[in-house]
Amino acid sequence: MRIEQFEAIIEVAQQKSMQKAAEALYTSTQNISKLIKDFEKELHVQIFIRNKHGVFLTSEGDYIVKDTFCFLVIFALVILQEHSLLI
Repeated sequence: MRIEQFEAIIEVAQQKSMQKAAEALYTSTQNISKLIKDFEKELHVQIFIRNKHGVFLTSEGDYIVKDTFCFLVIFALVILQEHSLLI
């Protein structure tokens, strides 16, 4: 698992679009798709349902997104603390 995968998952969930998520993260749609597919493969779970109308969370994906968001918040706090930016 890589931090980029977590960021991609959160952004796709918020945007409901791989293309919009890619634009927001300044990368390609193919890269976003690969990051998420690799994550899904590693965990043996489908996070998103992809179709021509967009990208939608599965029930498992909903849990993962909530946990991922919490992880990213904690990760950011640790980084800030390490750099003595947290008061």
